Order: sequence, then C-alpha cells, then structure tokens
Amino acid sequence: MATLIKKTVGSLRVMFLGEDGQPQTAEGTRFFVIYPDKRGGDNFGFIYLVTNRHMARPGIQDRKNYPVLWTHVRLNLRNSDQGSEEGNLPIGGPLQWSFPADDSVDLAVLPLAPAQTKYDYVTVPIAEFAKHNVVDTQQVAEGDNVLFTGYFYQFPVGGFSFCNVDAGERSRTFTTLRSPDDH
Repeated sequence: MATLIKKTVGSLRVMFLGEDGQPQTAEGTRFFVIYPDKRGGDNFGFIYLVTNRHMARPGIQDRKNYPVLWTHVRLNLRNSDQGSEEGNLPIGGPLQWSFPADDSVDLAVLPLAPAQTKYDYVTVPIAEFAKHNVVDTQQVAEGDNVLFTGYFYQFPVGGFSFCNVDAGERSRTFTTLRSPDDH
C-alpha cells in the first residue's frame, strides 16, 4: 500500500512574494485524477493535477493574493535508478488553475498530464471518490477509520494517516503511520 501511495501522492513547491515583499516557499502535496471521456475510447480521460487552493494562490487563506514566482512539481522517474525530478509548471496562457465556486473549499486543479513513459505516477479515477451516497450506503459513521494521504505538517512523523471520524463533533483524530522504507 505504501508503494501505491507514493505513486499517487507527491510534492508541490511554490515560491511567492510575501507581505514583506520577500520570497517565501510553501510546500504541499498534489495528486493526479483522471476524468473519463468515452469519446476517446474506454480508457481515455483527461488528467488533472489536484492540490489545495492555498498552494495555487498563496495567502488566500488570509484573504491576500501573493504573487507567485514559480510552481514546481516533483515526479518519480519511471527508471527508478534515476530517482525523481522536480520541474517548473509554466502556469499562464492556456495552463491555468481552476477553483470551486465556493471559496471555502481549499481545492485547485490544473489540466496536466506528465508523460507516463517518463514518469511513474498513478492517477485516481474520479469514480473512486466517496460521495455522500457512498458514505450513506457504506454506512461510514462516527468512529470509522478513513484513509487520508497528504503532507500533515502538524504531525511531524509523516507517512499516511487514518482519520477517526466523529460526525457529531466534526473532530478528527489522526493516527499517522510511517512505512518501513521511509526514513
């Protein structure tokens, strides 16, 4: 499972000019989703990079909009002997972030499909996302474990986390696990 998560979730870095005009760097996570389009065949779809709105628009959580100097994404290379590669995302022109209409949703998507012949990543089909009807029919309830992946800076041990859902209190208790091959 840890290997699959490593192929699904990766890092994103953004350098921006902070309130004081000095460059600052933010680090977060990203993953890729595939939105199917049967017009191109059974296995065809559009791939999007997904991250948090505050990564795409630094300062938005404080109702500010800091100028972004660059956005880098790190991807594992298919040839594992070469490790990974960090590259610049040339955001602008046709490559633009999209955001939900609801400003309280901390989500951003970017149409981006890195070459799967060069990079080793897994896309998540949107059909895999749990919607309200799935939560109801699967009877996900208070006390159930739900798997979240991401960069939990609040929990320095890293890895992936199981979240204990308490619907009544809207609280979450994280148990963060580290895979044996993480250091």
